Amino acid sequence: MAPTDAVVDSIFTHISLMITFVVSVYFVFVYLPKKPKNFPPGPTGLPILGVALSIGNRPEQTFRKWAHQYGDVIGFKVGFNYTVVLNSYENIQKAIVKYGTTFSNRPHNILFTEGLQQSGISGSDYSRDYMTMRNFAHAVLGRLGFGKSVMEAPVLEEALQLVESLGDGKVKFDNEAKMKIKFASANIIARVAFGQRFPDMADTEFLTAVDGWNNFFYLGAPAFNAAMISPSLLHLPNLRQSAMSVRKGLDEHMRLIRKRIKEHEDILDRDNPKDFIDELLIEQKKSGNKDLYTDEMIACMVRDLFGGGLETTELTLIFSCLVLANRPNIRKKLHDEIDRVLVRPKVQVGYALRDQMPYCHAVIKEVMRCRSVAPLLVPHAVHENVKFNKYEIPTGSTILVNVHAVHYDSRYWEKPEEFDPERFLDEDGKVKSTKYLMPFGIGPRSCIGRRLAEMEVFIFFLALFRKFDVIPNPQPGCQRPWVCDEAYRTGITVSPPDNTPVTLVSRYP
Repeated sequence: MAPTDAVVDSIFTHISLMITFVVSVYFVFVYLPKKPKNFPPGPTGLPILGVALSIGNRPEQTFRKWAHQYGDVIGFKVGFNYTVVLNSYENIQKAIVKYGTTFSNRPHNILFTEGLQQSGISGSDYSRDYMTMRNFAHAVLGRLGFGKSVMEAPVLEEALQLVESLGDGKVKFDNEAKMKIKFASANIIARVAFGQRFPDMADTEFLTAVDGWNNFFYLGAPAFNAAMISPSLLHLPNLRQSAMSVRKGLDEHMRLIRKRIKEHEDILDRDNPKDFIDELLIEQKKSGNKDLYTDEMIACMVRDLFGGGLETTELTLIFSCLVLANRPNIRKKLHDEIDRVLVRPKVQVGYALRDQMPYCHAVIKEVMRCRSVAPLLVPHAVHENVKFNKYEIPTGSTILVNVHAVHYDSRYWEKPEEFDPERFLDEDGKVKSTKYLMPFGIGPRSCIGRRLAEMEVFIFFLALFRKFDVIPNPQPGCQRPWVCDEAYRTGITVSPPDNTPVTLVSRYP
């Protein structure tokens, strides 16, 4: 008996589905994992996911290990996106400086398109308009005193208020103490941006700025990788919450910045700019480029000022305490130099003293080397197909600069795994510089606030360790007082665990 039309249709439907399934599987397992011809070597990973599940919470360390296997320039896919990681100084210098105009875009993933709105100094692609904004901001910050003696007084004022607020005796270095450091650091930026500081730690604007940028910086590898695989993955419940908190926090911060800008517009004195917002508004009104200095772009530039200034001082001080707690010999040398130069109460902390305090300066440099605040910097991208060395890198590929790998490379440092401040001292005991230390990045995307950050870190560091010693409070299962490495996670910056196992102890009764 001949089969009915329904049976034939059913058979053909099942055969079609089977063929579709086989072709799909073949496509996934054969074509998707493949890289472009002459793409940098690296792990293949899984279909669709790429290497997302292999990166872990400390991607900078993973990439460094892969570099030992595949070479200093490694490439892989994360989802449908190509990523290239530069793990040596020579390749970073070549890509980011020599070919900086090609390697200085931003990735077009959800973190930049939704979080930073692909705008401002931090989020914009590299272009003539970007360089115009950057050069203008750099000039304005110079006029406002970045890195100059005029900024020393407000930085010192915040540092002294910080150590006073921490109290006396034994001080637990907990979240409250860390928030006080962030408050002091944020107030320096507020003085520059708004012309006034936040009144207290309960201030709405301060808390909003902290929440917004904390969520962005500490988003962490899982959500960051998901965004690179496919924005749709951030709709998964556990990742969506992180992604939405970033967007909500930065949106709230932007609303408060727009409010501040409106207040400045109402009382603007074009002949006497007081702060960063005033300078931007004056430039907007006198510039013929209204399409560049839009209201939204001004707000984004102010936002970026906070983003660039909130983390460096806090994390450097936290990492300093964690590293020094288990090294009494280094702490003794540090305190001996502090006591010799800063004879209480005759001499005040100051940035000009750094030449008289080479050991303190060297300790800070070594902390920045072994505990990079942003070990992969902010991701770059290429805006065109580019031939780099013998490799071909497709348009839009994400470029990660692995500063951590450079800071731990035995080609540049003797015994890089050891914490040794004296590597930064010459035979005469003076501080020496090296191109291989790059915590603020290099090239056209390097940190424009570097000079202020260096002053701020030095003054805060001296103020803290002049008053306090730091002792370990070890956590179970950890050989060192800075807790197990698994407790850290890397997003844009490295986030330490909430409970920092050290205690600050007043050095003087």
